[in-house]
Amino acid sequence: MRNETVVLRGSRVIVTAPDEVFRVLGERGGDLYLWMRPHGCCVGALVMLEADTSPPPKGEHQFERAAGRGFDLFIDLGRHPAPQTLALELRGRKKEIAAYWNGMAYVV
Repeated sequence: MRNETVVLRGSRVIVTAPDEVFRVLGERGGDLYLWMRPHGCCVGALVMLEADTSPPPKGEHQFERAAGRGFDLFIDLGRHPAPQTLALELRGRKKEIAAYWNGMAYVV
């Protein structure tokens, strides 16, 4: 397990992930994009955190860059303050990177 600290909007964010996540991230170019996507739900709207090593279509997001050791984090915070922690993990056979904002897959 590895912890990295990046700075977003003047706040320190601890990025935590198994070493394999950072290895896969490096193999895919070293950039990680995080953005929020609203989803409808039976109890109201949720804002889910999306993650990819490629940016989403242009014009939809305004990313802020934070440099880590061996990777760059590009995140669209919108009107939200920076999280205290971002946890990363790999999912599935394609080893897609999933991100958790303060321990959750959604943003509050």
